[in-house]
Amino acid sequence: MIVSLVGTHGSGKSVQGELVVGALNGFDGGGWGFVPEIAREILNRFNITENLGVLPVEKIIEVQREILSAKRKKREEIKSSVQIKNYIKNYPRSLIEDRHPLLDVYAYSIYWLSRHPSAALFLDELKKEVEEETKIIRTEDQYIIVVPPNIPLIADGVRNDTFHFRDTINYIILGILDSYNIQYLLLREKSMAGRLEEILYYIQSRVGR
Repeated sequence: MIVSLVGTHGSGKSVQGELVVGALNGFDGGGWGFVPEIAREILNRFNITENLGVLPVEKIIEVQREILSAKRKKREEIKSSVQIKNYIKNYPRSLIEDRHPLLDVYAYSIYWLSRHPSAALFLDELKKEVEEETKIIRTEDQYIIVVPPNIPLIADGVRNDTFHFRDTINYIILGILDSYNIQYLLLREKSMAGRLEEILYYIQSRVGR
């Protein structure tokens, strides 16, 4: 089982994901792994100290490709370690991940690149990948939880801290999910505690616990 927390940056996905994994491991003794965010690490690797959206189109594409590749690699690493641990303990392999490797990259790429003709091939490539990923999500016990932004974000010069930008990214993500008929849970609670309860109920209702 893989549960992806998707949504714009600064919505609390990382903290929420760690809380969920901690709570679930308290229930079943350690059968869940957490796949952390990877984008910040990639931005540091590229020495990017400004908002990605102001960079040249070619650089945005290069960084987005690297984020997608690194996130997929990290997911497989965590999945393998959890699978080994769970095999020993006879638990199913299960992951909570901060961002879906593809869906979030596609949403940000649409926002930054859709007005640039030179990015059309890259966006079409991502679109085809999403079409294939949709089949996997439907058949491989994967679930999507959308985490809306509801807390102010401290400006760091790299991430766009306006609610308008963050709401727009969330709107794009919801549009992708709806257009491909991908089922998802949109969190309604505002507090961390309320969201934790909401997520745990959603997951437990699907694993029969």
